[in-house]
Amino acid sequence: MKAPSNAIATKTAICEAVEVVLRRQRNEWSLFSRLDVDVVHSIFEAALDMDQIHDPSFLLENLDEHRHQLFRMRSVSTSWNKFLLSSPRYWRVIDIKSPSAVTSAAIERSGSSNLCIFCSGHLPAQKPPELVSEAMRSCISRIQTLRSDDYRAYLFCRSLLGSRTPALRTLELMGETIEADDFIEPLGDLSSIRNLAASWWQPPSDA
Repeated sequence: MKAPSNAIATKTAICEAVEVVLRRQRNEWSLFSRLDVDVVHSIFEAALDMDQIHDPSFLLENLDEHRHQLFRMRSVSTSWNKFLLSSPRYWRVIDIKSPSAVTSAAIERSGSSNLCIFCSGHLPAQKPPELVSEAMRSCISRIQTLRSDDYRAYLFCRSLLGSRTPALRTLELMGETIEADDFIEPLGDLSSIRNLAASWWQPPSDA
């Protein structure tokens, strides 16, 4: 049994801990209570380089860093996390290397926004076209940017281009050696493309 003084000290410590938590929560929400929502969006968009995600000169490594920065910002506080999760504009960048559950969640959170689909670095293994998830197929018409520097993602990306892609403006793909009898997903209408970079594959003449 604790001595009275120890019991009081324990209760005091608990009360102080609760006060710290409440103060932290008040501080978290004070940012949003003092600033206009548009101002908060401007701050977050600058931190995440949102104005550059569809820029073909924006390095693929920076797109990867964008995703890491997003998750770091989510971990700052509960209020930041809720704000980011409820804002479709921050979920427009999709990494092909991510597990299907992660990409599906990001696609759902992106709402109706146009997407930037990318693959930077190396896939752990060849990603066949049949692994394109239903969520990914459902958003093909919203893909504005499709970029990859990994030949192992080539057929996977080609499978995304077989359907109508009216929003597609930037296409950057590295091809791979294809056997003569291998089936290659046919390309759809690529006339909407404004920025094209093709390595080791031949795009159609109308692209």
